Amino acid sequence: MFSDRVLAGKKILITGGGSGIGKSLGTRFLELGAEIVICGRREEVLKGTVAEWTTSGGRASYVVCDVRLPDKVDAMFNEQVARIPVGRVGQHAELANLCSYLMSEYAGFINGDCITMDGGAGLVEGGGGTVQYLHSWGPEQWEEFRARAATTVASSSNKA
Repeated sequence: MFSDRVLAGKKILITGGGSGIGKSLGTRFLELGAEIVICGRREEVLKGTVAEWTTSGGRASYVVCDVRLPDKVDAMFNEQVARIPVGRVGQHAELANLCSYLMSEYAGFINGDCITMDGGAGLVEGGGGTVQYLHSWGPEQWEEFRARAATTVASSSNKA
């Protein structure tokens, strides 16, 4: 579905990445070219996962961090993330909605440059002309957009 280098140059931090769905996400992101940093409480689990990934050629590291302790999370985050482009990270509901949308057939035109986790406020204030007017769209305009996106997805599927 994706180019095997679609995440090349990206560094992704996964909390709880030593096991479960976090490990599965990390494995897939590595396959797509990302560098992974995982964190969690159990160093042996983290160390084992990173060893598994790096033996397979992936770029991965870990940080022991108990996400139940805000001071530890702040320190880990500041150490691992040099800059946050939108000035904040996404909230759980926002990320869940984004992932749901990206899993749908309507997301065929999405690329990494289209996603912003600040609700687009920065784009509205200083973005391109097209983006500045999206906040004023009514239901009819959004429905037309969805219909065009679906047509684009269908057209792309027929070419593949």
